[in-house]
Amino acid sequence: MVGCGMTTVSVREFSYNPSAMFARAEKGETIEITRHGKVIARLVPGQEKKRSRVEELVACGALRLSEKTTDDLDTFTRIELPEGAPDPLQLLLEERYSESDWERDLREELEAKRKPAGKANP
Repeated sequence: MVGCGMTTVSVREFSYNPSAMFARAEKGETIEITRHGKVIARLVPGQEKKRSRVEELVACGALRLSEKTTDDLDTFTRIELPEGAPDPLQLLLEERYSESDWERDLREELEAKRKPAGKANP
């Protein structure tokens, strides 16, 4: 399992709600069961099928999927942009893929170290 560590629970915790533990294992989580701090059993998923990164994160509990669907689009906040305003998506993509100052400085520093001494920048 990528990105998921094993969960450790005590025998007592396991005995309170074994159905929940089995459900977690069904989702791909591995659970170690301990008694007095010593692992006595390991509950592992029954089927090892290839899952997407999102499925892995959901199984780990690191991601919770929204219950909203496309039927809920009218409940989302809408912001009307003034005529001629730049496209927000385009601005975000440009920022994401543009080189930041520290990245540019680092690249130039590394390039300068690679050039033999005595050669100037063209």
